[in-house]
Amino acid sequence: MQAGYGLGQLTINMLFMAIGASFSQASQTLVAQAFGAEDMKMARIYAHRQVLINLVLFGIMCTPCIFLRQIYTAMGQEPEVIAYALQFVHTVAPSFFF
Repeated sequence: MQAGYGLGQLTINMLFMAIGASFSQASQTLVAQAFGAEDMKMARIYAHRQVLINLVLFGIMCTPCIFLRQIYTAMGQEPEVIAYALQFVHTVAPSFFF
């Protein structure tokens, strides 16, 4: 069970946290600068663009999740570990959209 959690957490970190955090931090700078310049229109535009980018990016990041069983099997993982890892990834992954 613990091996499945570790494998699932590694997958979440690689697919969602690393990529998603990079994109979000880039827009944080732009929104903060526009807000500091009291340009609320640009701050809203940057924020809405980031929501759109996150939507598209989340779809792209979820694509490998469809094939995780085959990927884990190709890596030589045991079926019991794969089952726990898939359960973890499929439970936690949707929370990264919000």
